[in-house]
Amino acid sequence: MGFFKDIREISQKSREIGSSYDVTTQARGALERMQHANALMASMAQQPAATPGSGAAAIATITAVRTTGTLVNTGAVLEFDLLVMVPGHPPLPLTRQDLVPQHLLAGAREGARVNARYDGANGAITLDWSTPVTG
Repeated sequence: MGFFKDIREISQKSREIGSSYDVTTQARGALERMQHANALMASMAQQPAATPGSGAAAIATITAVRTTGTLVNTGAVLEFDLLVMVPGHPPLPLTRQDLVPQHLLAGAREGARVNARYDGANGAITLDWSTPVTG
């Protein structure tokens, strides 16, 4: 009869956990996290972005990385301080948030260089995480 005894113990434990679990607090916390994620995505959408293939080829050096605590489809949204080097122009310091795919997170570290496209007309920059920097 050990099986029924185990079921009874599990049932008692679940009642104990259920009595101390505050659903209202959990729902409020989930709502706050969702509002934060929505605000973050809205701010990312407002950042100017160069259309693919437009703008000057550039190389961005990551000078600082901060986590935002947000994941989108297993990719992390990180905040970067960048030093963008556009040929023929002085170095341009920028701060921006970007979604980095999970399999490329190891490359999103201080000192790393990332290919980019810079559109000087509107200050838009697009980081290309998928191609390595050459040269």
